[in-house]
Amino acid sequence: TGGTVNLQFAENTSAVGTSISILKGSYLQAYHTTGADLAEIYYSKDMTADSGDVVTVDQSGVSQVVKANSSYSNSSLGIISTKPGIVLGEMDAKGKPVAVALSGRVPVKVTNANGNINVGDYLTISNTAGYAQKATGPGTVIGQAMTAFVATSTDIATGTVVAFIKNTYYDGVDIVQSTTTATSTVLSDGSLADRFT
Repeated sequence: TGGTVNLQFAENTSAVGTSISILKGSYLQAYHTTGADLAEIYYSKDMTADSGDVVTVDQSGVSQVVKANSSYSNSSLGIISTKPGIVLGEMDAKGKPVAVALSGRVPVKVTNANGNINVGDYLTISNTAGYAQKATGPGTVIGQAMTAFVATSTDIATGTVVAFIKNTYYDGVDIVQSTTTATSTVLSDGSLADRFT
């Protein structure tokens, strides 16, 4: 519905704000820019999608997302931001607007289904809707843990860690565990060809 919105430029003050009219069918979204990530607006038909949830592309539209629920899914998109510092996007879909982090650090819901999460571990989608887990093999990852999650029992547990956004492919081998050997070969034209093993 249309109406008037009063904008106040500081919290907990009696300062007079500015009034603007919003036309019926229009949207106004405001964000407090103090977060540590850059995010883009997407839309979810699931009204329970919330900050910290891991989402994947919803096949119903370009800007539609749904809570992730399949380990190592190639359609993973990222993590819904809690308080983005900068927000991009346009009104091009229907549903609940959610800000998906593109870069920076955000809290993410996690499960210890693949073991405890240590600082530096890569995170991927779990089978628990909206939750990430430690990546233990090759596949698509959504971030890298900046804080740890250690369960206090042997049962499957859930919690939250801060993740640095890294939407990429992880080969399943820690950098410190991998070794690379370079061998140079002289080609017939006199140039060198390097081979890495």
